[in-house]
Amino acid sequence: MYTKTPRSQYKNSRVGSLSLIYKKKNFFDPKWTPRCSGYNCKRLAKINGLCIDHVRKYKKHRRSPEYSKDYYKPASYPVLKEMDITSPTIDHNEQHTSRDNKLNSRNSTSSSSPAHSNFNLEQALKDQEDSGALNFKSKGLTYEDIQAITHYVLNNTKSITSLNLSHNNIQLQAIEYLSQAIGLNIAITNLNFAVNQIGGNGIFHLSNALETNNTLTHLNLRRNQLGIKGVLSLSKALSLNNTLTELNLSENNIGSEGVSHLTAVLQTNKTITTLDLSYNKIQAKGMESLSTAIASNTALTTLNLAGNEIGRNGMFHLSKALETNKTLTTLNLNGNLFEAKGVEYLSKALEINSTLVTCNLSENNIGDEGARTLSVALQSNKTLTTLDLCWNEIRVDGAQYLSNALKINNTLNTLDLCWNKILTEGAYYLTYVLQLNKVITTIDVRWNGVSEELLHSLGLALRENRKAKENTETIPSGCLYPHSKFEYVQFVECNHRQSFGLFKNVQLAFKRSSATATIPIKPLSPTLSAGAKQRIGLWLAWSAGMTAGAVVLGGVTRLTQSGLSMTNWHWLNDMNPPRSAEAWQEEFERYKRFPEYEQMNREMTLDEFKRIYYMEFAHRMWGRATGLIFAFPACMFWYRGLFDKGMKIRVIIFGSLIAAQGALGWYMVKSGLHKDTLIDGRASVSPYRLAAHLGTAFVLYSGLLWNSFKYLSKPDIYSSTRVPRGWAMGVHGLLSLIFVTVVAGAFVAGLDAGLVYPTFPKMGDHWIPPEYSALSPWYRNMFENPVAVQFNHRVLGLTTTASVLAFSLASLSVKFGRRAATARNLLAAMVIFQASLGIGTLLYHVPVPMAAAHQSGSLVLLSFALWLGYNLKRVPKI
Repeated sequence: MYTKTPRSQYKNSRVGSLSLIYKKKNFFDPKWTPRCSGYNCKRLAKINGLCIDHVRKYKKHRRSPEYSKDYYKPASYPVLKEMDITSPTIDHNEQHTSRDNKLNSRNSTSSSSPAHSNFNLEQALKDQEDSGALNFKSKGLTYEDIQAITHYVLNNTKSITSLNLSHNNIQLQAIEYLSQAIGLNIAITNLNFAVNQIGGNGIFHLSNALETNNTLTHLNLRRNQLGIKGVLSLSKALSLNNTLTELNLSENNIGSEGVSHLTAVLQTNKTITTLDLSYNKIQAKGMESLSTAIASNTALTTLNLAGNEIGRNGMFHLSKALETNKTLTTLNLNGNLFEAKGVEYLSKALEINSTLVTCNLSENNIGDEGARTLSVALQSNKTLTTLDLCWNEIRVDGAQYLSNALKINNTLNTLDLCWNKILTEGAYYLTYVLQLNKVITTIDVRWNGVSEELLHSLGLALRENRKAKENTETIPSGCLYPHSKFEYVQFVECNHRQSFGLFKNVQLAFKRSSATATIPIKPLSPTLSAGAKQRIGLWLAWSAGMTAGAVVLGGVTRLTQSGLSMTNWHWLNDMNPPRSAEAWQEEFERYKRFPEYEQMNREMTLDEFKRIYYMEFAHRMWGRATGLIFAFPACMFWYRGLFDKGMKIRVIIFGSLIAAQGALGWYMVKSGLHKDTLIDGRASVSPYRLAAHLGTAFVLYSGLLWNSFKYLSKPDIYSSTRVPRGWAMGVHGLLSLIFVTVVAGAFVAGLDAGLVYPTFPKMGDHWIPPEYSALSPWYRNMFENPVAVQFNHRVLGLTTTASVLAFSLASLSVKFGRRAATARNLLAAMVIFQASLGIGTLLYHVPVPMAAAHQSGSLVLLSFALWLGYNLKRVPKI
C-alpha cells in the first residue's frame, strides 16, 4: 500500500527522514504521538495534515533550498482494495477541508498550470471536435490559444455546448476577446472559468455577452477576483438573462456590499436554482439583504454559504427567510461560526420549514447547547434527510440530545458527527436509538474517541437498517466495511488523543455468523438543556456543601461540649431561642437537672451556658436549613419533569437520609441526658449513636457530591485513554478505607480517646498498649475501650495514608485523563496533610481548632477520592 521512497531522492535533504515517515506504512503506528500543543503547530497540522510532533521541522525547513512540499504531503487513508465498498454518502475530503486550507490555496493558482510547451492546441481541438465539449482545464493557455479557441467557437456556434477553461490564468485581454464568441454562440450551455484572473473589468465584458446569450445554463466563476465591481456588472446581466440555472461565485471576495447587488436580481429571477457564494466574507449585514431575496425567491433550491462570516446575527435573518421560503432544499453553512445561538435561530425555522432536505452545519462550534436546540427541531421536522454536524465540539450530552430526537424523527437517514468529542459514552446513546429508529442508515462517528467494540455494535445496527432499505450488506464509511466474500471486518479509527494527521490502523475480526451486539446499552434519560443540568448540578453541590458545613459545625459542637445544652427537641419551638432573662434562667435551670451539669459543669455561669447553647442551636438550625435547601428545589425539578427514573430514586434516598439525620441527632443527644443510657456512667452521648450520626452524614455527602459531578462535570477530552479496570476498583477500595477510618474517628470523639496516650509513634512505651483488651467480651474493646479505639484509629489512618501514596506512585506510569491525574495528585497531598493534622491533634492534647481542622480534612480527603473515582469511572476500561 505504501512504498518507500528511494534514498537517493532525499539523500542530501535535511527533511529526508520525515519524508520516509510519510511514505512508510509506519505513518499509522499508534505509538507515533504528538507532543507539541502550541496553537500555531496545531493550525499548521490541521492545514497540511501533518503530525503535530513534526510541524516544527516543517516550519524550520520550509524555506530551505532542499525543501520540497512533496516530502510533507500526508499519506492517503488506507484503501481496502479487496472489498467492494460503496462510496460514502458524505465526502469528507471535499466538505471538511478547513477554511484556512482553502484560503491559503488561493495564492497558488499559477503553480497549478503546467508548462505550455507540451500542449498541442490543434490536436486537442481535433480530439474533442465530435464531443461538443471543449475541456482545457489546467493547460496553461496563452493569449494566442484563447484567440484560436474563440475562432473555433465562432465557427461552430451550433455544436459547442460546453467550454472548460478553468485553472488557466486567463486575464482581462483574453476574456474580452472570448466574450464575443460566447455572446454569439447559440448552443453553449456550460461555461467554466474557475480559478482565473478575470477580475472586475473582465467580468464587464462577460456580462455583456450574457445579456445576449440565450442558451447558457451553468456558469462557474469561482476564484476570479471579481470583487464588488464585478458583481455589480454581473447583476445587471442576470437581470436580463432568463436561462442561467447554476451560478458559482465562490471565493471572489464580494463581501456584504456585493451581496446587496445580487439581492435585487434574486428577488425577481425565476431561473437560478443553484447559487454558490462560499468563502466571500459575507457578514451579518450582507446576510440581512440576501435573506430578503431568499424569502421571496421561488426558484432557488441549492444555496452554498460555506466559509463566510455571517455569525449569529446573520443566522437570525436567514432563519426568518427560511420560515417563508418554499423552494430551498439544500443549504450549506459550513464554517460560519454562529455557535449555539445561531443554531437556536435555525432550529425555530426548521420547525416551520417544509422543504429543506440537506443541511451542512459543520465547523460552527455549536456545542452541546446547539445540539440540544437542534434536537428539538428534529423532533418536529418532517423533511430533513441529511445533517452534517462535524467539527462542532459536540460531546456526550450533545450525543444524548440528538439520540432523543432520533427516537421520534422518521425522516433523517444520514447524520455526520465526525471530529467531535462524543466519546464512547455518547456513542452508547446512538447505538441504543438505532434499536428504535430503522430509517437512519448512515452515522459517521469517526475521530470521536469511540471504542472499537462500540463501533462494532453501531456498525451492526446500521447494517441491519441498510439491509432493510436497500437489500444489501454494504454500509457507510466510518463504522464498518463488510463484504459478502469475507468473514472479516476492517475499519479505520482515530485515537482521540492524537489530534490531527495521526491515525491508527485497527483490524477487527469476527465471524459473521455470530456477529451480534454484545455491548450493554444504557437507556436514554430525559433531554435536559445545559442550563437545567447546571441548575440541578449546582443544587446538588450546594446541598453537599451544606451537609459538609453541618459535619464541621457538629464537630465543633462536640469538641466544645455543647451538644447536651438543649435538653428538648421540637420542630418549631426549637427555632426560637430564649429572648428574656427569665427565659434564659428557666432554660439554664432545666439544664442543671441533667448528668452533664452535675458531673462536669457545676461551676458554669449563665453566660457560659449561653455560649454552648448557641453552638448547639446553630448546629440544629443549620441541619434544618440543609433540609429546606434540598427539599424545595427537588420538588420544583420533580414537578417540571427534569428527573429520570434513577434520579427520582436517588432524590428519595437523599431526602430520607436528611430526615434520618435529624432523628439520629436527637436520638444521639437523648443518650447523654438520662442516667440509664450512659456508658460507664459518663455524661456523654453514646459513641455508637455518634458514629451512626457521622457515618450517615458522610454517606449523604458522598451521594450528593457524586451526583453533582454527573451534572456539572463535562467529559474530559483526554479521558478516551484506556486504563486497566483495576485502577478504578483501587479507588473504590481507598474510598472504603477512608470511610472506615472516619467512623473509627467518631468512636475516638465519642470516648474522648484522643486524650489518652498523647504520644507518637508509640503509645507510651509500647507499640501495642497493654490495656488493649481490658474489657470482656473482647469485641467491646473495639468500640468502648478508649485505648483500643485510639490504637485502631491510628492503624487505620496510617494504612489509609500508605495506601493512597502507594496508589498514587504506582499510577504515575498509567496515562490517566487530565482531571483524573489532578485528582490523584491532590488526594496524595491531602492524605499527607490529614495525617499530619491527626498526629498534631494527638500530641497537643486535642486543641479545638486543630481537632476541627482534622475532622474537616477528612471531608476534603473524601471529596478528592470521589472526584478521582468519578473521573476514572468515565474512562474506557481495558
